[in-house]
Amino acid sequence: VVLDEEDGKRVLQQSLADGKLYRWLCSGSRQSMLVESVVQCIPREHPRTRHGGRVRFDRTDIMPKYHQAIVAALSLISRRPQRFLFLGVGAGTLPLFLLQHYPRTSMTGVDCSSGVLSLARRYFGLHSGPRLRLHVRTAWDFLKNQRNARTWCAVVVDACDCGPCGAVHAPPESLCTADALNMLYRLVAKGGVLILNCLMAASHFHLPRLRANFRKTFKHGSSHVILTKEGNIVLVGCVTAESSSQILRQCAWHAALEALDLQIAFA
Repeated sequence: VVLDEEDGKRVLQQSLADGKLYRWLCSGSRQSMLVESVVQCIPREHPRTRHGGRVRFDRTDIMPKYHQAIVAALSLISRRPQRFLFLGVGAGTLPLFLLQHYPRTSMTGVDCSSGVLSLARRYFGLHSGPRLRLHVRTAWDFLKNQRNARTWCAVVVDACDCGPCGAVHAPPESLCTADALNMLYRLVAKGGVLILNCLMAASHFHLPRLRANFRKTFKHGSSHVILTKEGNIVLVGCVTAESSSQILRQCAWHAALEALDLQIAFA
C-alpha cells in the first residue's frame, strides 16, 4: 500500500501473513523502485499523535543489507565514538538505530530534501533533538562550509541524485571527485571511518574512478569494499595506519560480515 509520495520518494506499507508490518522508503520509477530504508512497525495499543502515531518502531534490527554493512563498518572505529555525520538522511532509520545502540554519541544529519525529511517525520518516527541535529542542505554545500578538520568519528555518505531519465546515482557525482573525497577525509577524526554507499547499477559509469580516488585518499590508512546481494557497494576508509590491534579488529569485522552474508572485495 502506498501511504504517501513526495520529491520522488514513496512510502509503502507492507502487511505480511504472519501479522508483521513494515514500512519502506523507495525511490526511482514504479517499474524499477529502489529500496532506501525499511523498518518494522508495531501497532500501539493506545495510539499517539507524535513521532510515530499509531505505530512504534522496532529499532533492534536494521535493514536493508547495505545498512547492515554500514553498521558493521563502524566497528572499525579505533577510538570511543562521539560524533557521527550523515550526508543523506532519507527515512532516518539508520541514525535512529545508531542513536539507540550508541547512547553516548551525538549525530548530525544533512539532507537536501525538506519533503523527504517530512515523510521521515510522519511515517518513520524521525525527530531532531539534543543528540540528533538535522539540516536541509546539499551535501556539497555542507562540505564547502566546514572549517574544522578531524571533527567526526564517522562520516556516512548515503546520498543520491536522479539523472534526466530518472536513474538514481549514488553517491552524487559531485561527491565522487578526488577533491570531494579529500574534503570528506579531512572531516574524519584519527581512528575514525569514512563510509560511502554506492549503487552499482546506477553508478557503473563512474564507480571505477570513484574506487581509484578512494584508494588514493586512504593511501596512509586502509580501505575496504563490501558487496551486498542487493546491488550496493559500500566503500570504507579508515583514517589510521594499520597496527596489530587494528588488524585484529579487522579480522573480527570480516567474521561479522561473513555472518551477515556480506562479501569483502579488493579496494
